[in-house]
Amino acid sequence: MVVPEAFYATAAQVLPTILIALSIEIGFLLAATRRDINVLAPFLREFSQSVEDLAEEGYIPALKLLELQSYHPRLEQWALVLGATFAIGESLAFTALAFSWFNLWTFMPLSVCVLVLVAAAFVIPLKRLRAETPSVRVE
Repeated sequence: MVVPEAFYATAAQVLPTILIALSIEIGFLLAATRRDINVLAPFLREFSQSVEDLAEEGYIPALKLLELQSYHPRLEQWALVLGATFAIGESLAFTALAFSWFNLWTFMPLSVCVLVLVAAAFVIPLKRLRAETPSVRVE
């Protein structure tokens, strides 16, 4: 299977664009998470119990703080995974263009990298909008 050179040239141009958009979105998510942690942490310092004890008792701000503290490292891990996906895809695109390797062995992994980054560009803004939307339930 021979893939046209235009696919590799397009992928080499599109991948950095998607990465820029993702880095902005992840930056917004990290900033929102830090902001929420900074709002909740002083409020919970007033209690003599630990945050874990308050969360076990069902205290909502403590539960939210624990959730945010576990969410922050996962966001950084996802940023690293997406960065590695970009690096692999970009190196495949440039290698294929430089050496005219327009075959299935360069097409398939590059296609997977493009699809992963496009899917992330769709999902991460939705996560940010969900994180910024107040979760107040009226019953």
